[in-house]
Amino acid sequence: MALACFVTARLVAGLIAPYSIAPADSGTRASSARQWLASQSVPGQTRTGVLAAIDAVAANNPAAAAKALRILIEAGKIQLDQASVAELTELVSELDRESLIG
Repeated sequence: MALACFVTARLVAGLIAPYSIAPADSGTRASSARQWLASQSVPGQTRTGVLAAIDAVAANNPAAAAKALRILIEAGKIQLDQASVAELTELVSELDRESLIG
């Protein structure tokens, strides 16, 4: 669970500065993340959030990525420590700002 959140957060961070990656690279990373996820045993709601985040990265869509991370936060808040939830929440805020800037 925690590893899925970490991998997803790192993938999604590529949508915002200073970690921005080229849209073509986003598709490649999303494809690799999807393959990685297929090899993991991840609970249903967590898997839903990760897949939504992967799709958002492939589409270069920060708003959809923020929505996906909200699903992950909700799914993982019982298992994640407070600092991890805070970092994911901050990433959601940054994605929301990026969506507004466009």
